[in-house]
Amino acid sequence: MKPGLYETLERIAATINERRHGDAAKSYVAQLFAKGDDAMLKSLIQRHLLFTGSERARVILENWAAYLPRFVKVMPLEYRRALSEQAAEQMRREQPAATVEVRAND
Repeated sequence: MKPGLYETLERIAATINERRHGDAAKSYVAQLFAKGDDAMLKSLIQRHLLFTGSERARVILENWAAYLPRFVKVMPLEYRRALSEQAAEQMRREQPAATVEVRAND
C-alpha cells in the first residue's frame, strides 16, 4: 500500500462511522437539511414511491428520522464557501450597529 493511503482510508472509515453513530443533530448534513433541504428530499422520495412503488422508498419514509442523517448533500467546495460567506454577511447586516460616543476635548 502506498504511504499515506492507509491514513486516508482510516480517515474515510472514521468519517463514515461517525456519520452512522454520531449525533445526527450536530452533523454538517443535518445543519444543511435543517435549512429546508430535508423537506425537498422527502418530497422527492415520496414522489419516487408514488411513481415506482419502491419498497426501499417506503422503508425510508417510514423511518425518516433514522434515515435522514445517512443522506449526504454534495456540492462543490467553492459553492459551499460562497454560501458560508453569504450567511456571514447576512448575520453582519442583522446585528445592530454599534454606537460610538464622541466627546469634545475640554
